[in-house]
Amino acid sequence: MTITADHLRRTASRYLAARPEQREFVGPLLELLDQGVDLTDRREWRGHVTASAVVLNPDGQVLQIAHAASGKWLPAVGGHLEPQDDSLTGAVLRELSEELGLAPEDLVWLLDDPVHIDVFPIPGRETRGESDHLHLDFCFLLTTERTDFRLQADEVHGTDWRSLETLVDVRLREGVRQALTRVQMPAQRAHFLAQLPRAFSAACAVVTDPQDRVLLVKCHNRAPFGPPGGVVEAGESPELAVCRELAEETGLQLPPGRLLAVSWITAGGTSVSDMPGVQFVFDMGTVPAGTPLVLQSDEVAEAAWVAPEDLLQYMGPLRAERIRAVLQARTDGEVRIITSSRAEPLTWIWVRLPAGGALKVPPSLPLVQVWPVNAR
Repeated sequence: MTITADHLRRTASRYLAARPEQREFVGPLLELLDQGVDLTDRREWRGHVTASAVVLNPDGQVLQIAHAASGKWLPAVGGHLEPQDDSLTGAVLRELSEELGLAPEDLVWLLDDPVHIDVFPIPGRETRGESDHLHLDFCFLLTTERTDFRLQADEVHGTDWRSLETLVDVRLREGVRQALTRVQMPAQRAHFLAQLPRAFSAACAVVTDPQDRVLLVKCHNRAPFGPPGGVVEAGESPELAVCRELAEETGLQLPPGRLLAVSWITAGGTSVSDMPGVQFVFDMGTVPAGTPLVLQSDEVAEAAWVAPEDLLQYMGPLRAERIRAVLQARTDGEVRIITSSRAEPLTWIWVRLPAGGALKVPPSLPLVQVWPVNAR
């Protein structure tokens, strides 16, 4: 699929939204589009589109190339569109590959939209059958850490890194400068990301039996029971994580269903006390009665099918309320957002006992403390 006039018009519109003072300068491009001229045809002598890129290094210097055809040092790498190009950015990537040997993974796009649109005359060359015409150049802004370029010998004779201030084209220089106030260079972004608060993500499964009892597991490293689940691993989506965790912990191979809830637990309310956590809760359906479970022996101590009204026998009240909210989301079709700003509360049960009396607290209620009050 070739580049369309609509693609060119939309790209130009986004550019002018950021730089409205350039509308008059870009006017010839818009006029030719309005006239229905095919600007992707390099044999169109009223004017045709080219695509280029200003490439910066991590220090903000501009890559300039010794251009063979013009005999000049140019601050942008690019050229004419080809029939196989399906977008302006695709044309830029092709030119950077052809002229400098740069692959997409070597480059970071600092803006999705052009940093500069240039309209300039090109003198005709009778030897090539070319008439005087306009070049309508869409110039993008990228950065790379690569310096070992593989030059296209018949196009590029050399490269040099130069200061942004050396750019002769004032409009281009200003466009790049304005763009750099709105974007982050990779080093700046790395520093920014390093300062962000850490958080971990997890996914858990809601599985029930025909009696509407929910499946809970008790892990060796966690005191209360909870739904099967665990941390989302690197490169893994929450949907993949919940399927993997459910299969590992219980042996159940079930596809992920609807998202029931997103639970946010602030720092201090998780087992990793210095960071918050976000948990994605998925409906994994109902399994037939008597479905066998194969527990992960090195992680899961036991499993139980628990009726909603009996949850407090297996966990603290805050966790039980979360599960009840999730089960309600399963019924009403809504997605719950559950926020917890503190850890499971310590529940005190004041019990009046006769003299010498005793009360045993089930070990599944580690957050419940019983305080006996002597009878009078």
